Order: sequence, then C-alpha cells, then structure tokens
Amino acid sequence: MCGPTRCPTPSKAIEADASDNGCSLDTRLQAAAAQDAAGLVDLRNPSSYAAGHIKGASNFPLEELQLRSGELPPPTGSALRIMASSESQLAEAMEFLAGSGDSRKGWTVIDSFIWTPSLASAAARIDCIAHGASSRPLWLPSPHLPRLASLLEARGSDPDAL
Repeated sequence: MCGPTRCPTPSKAIEADASDNGCSLDTRLQAAAAQDAAGLVDLRNPSSYAAGHIKGASNFPLEELQLRSGELPPPTGSALRIMASSESQLAEAMEFLAGSGDSRKGWTVIDSFIWTPSLASAAARIDCIAHGASSRPLWLPSPHLPRLASLLEARGSDPDAL
C-alpha cells in the first residue's frame, strides 16, 4: 500500500526491475505517491496520463512545461520527481528544470522514472496507480493574494483608499 516512505533517491531514471542506492522501485513509487513536499510531475501526454499514472501526480505534458512553469512550486527550496515516457523526454525536461545553469531558476529533481509496462505493473501491485485525467495542483499562491488583489483594485489610483 502507498504511504510516506523515504529512501536515498537516484539521480537518474532506472528500469522498473532495477534498484539504486538500496532503494527498490516499490519504495520509490510509494515515496512518489505519498504527496509529500516533492511533487510528481508526469510529462506524458494527457491520454497516456489518463490511462494510468502514479497517485497524486500532476500532468504537465512536456510541450506545456515551459508555458506552465508558473504552476510549479517556486524553484528555491523545492524538489520534484518526474515521470516521462522516454529517455529523450526526460532529458529535455531535466535541461529545462535545471534552469540552464541559473541556480536561481533551477528546480531540484530528486527522482525520475520512465513509464513502462513493468513500472505500471509495479505501481498496480502496491496500489499506487490511478486512472483518469484528474491532476493534482503542485503549488497554489497564498490564500491572501486574492484579497490583496481586490484591495489594490478597489484602491485604484487613490493611495489613501486602503
């Protein structure tokens, strides 16, 4: 069963039947599905995502990643896990998420996966798989932001209106 599980995480995607740093795929999938502070970004297309994904994942198709990067948690102090459909998709996402060498813009990727039939089987075996298009938001602005926006709008050009 999925739950909060911690283990050392590899810096590269591994095959579904392999393990790295003494951490099994089952343990890595459980950690990804735990919905902890490190979000799971699934880069596959919406139809592949809907056919099966890790519980708690957020669907960000690779072609939308740059445009939707504002929906990711702020890069400083944030960690992500990523799921891709291929090594090339994973490499392209890693390059973008690294911030092109600008440490102020780069996210830390703590684990990565390639979706394969054996990974899907492992996720199903430990009850970490979900189906459907529903995608969890990774980051939301402060709940105070809409209130501030309405106050600023009401203020208009009068600085004493607040």
